[in-house]
Amino acid sequence: MFVHVTYVPFIKAAGELKTKPTQQSVAKLREIGIAPQILVCRCEKPLEKELRQKISMFCNVPYEAVVEERDVDHSIYEVPLMLQRERVDELVCRQLQLDTPQPNMAHWQEILRKIIAPQHRVRIGVVGKYIELQMPINPFMRPSVTAASATTAACTSRRWTPRTSSATARTKCSRA
Repeated sequence: MFVHVTYVPFIKAAGELKTKPTQQSVAKLREIGIAPQILVCRCEKPLEKELRQKISMFCNVPYEAVVEERDVDHSIYEVPLMLQRERVDELVCRQLQLDTPQPNMAHWQEILRKIIAPQHRVRIGVVGKYIELQMPINPFMRPSVTAASATTAACTSRRWTPRTSSATARTKCSRA
């Protein structure tokens, strides 16, 4: 089974979503023998019925297998709920001929609620070399934000302190 995640760009000058990049990427996949059964269309604006039909027709994918996956407002944790609303779980299970019970997303919704509307605030300070580069910090910060949400708190402010010497780091950390 192949699920193809594709970008459907919004062209501001034209004021519309463009499906041609999706059509071309599916054509390239077909050239190497990959025929996607589901297309997950990343987009900034809603994917209207006419566009879904067009993608379905030109990409040879059933209409219900053309899935809208719009940019989320608050957290990446919204994506699974959005994909469930688009019935991606049902499509995959049907394609794989799996008989599954109805999913219970109550726990997931509760986690998301805690992330969006936390009851408490947590301030996280990070001290280290190369701290101005965000890439090395992300593996640390993402779990911290998730852990904070599990305790009904949210990481709302972060303090990045470059380390110039261990003495400076201790001083700056104690003031954080």
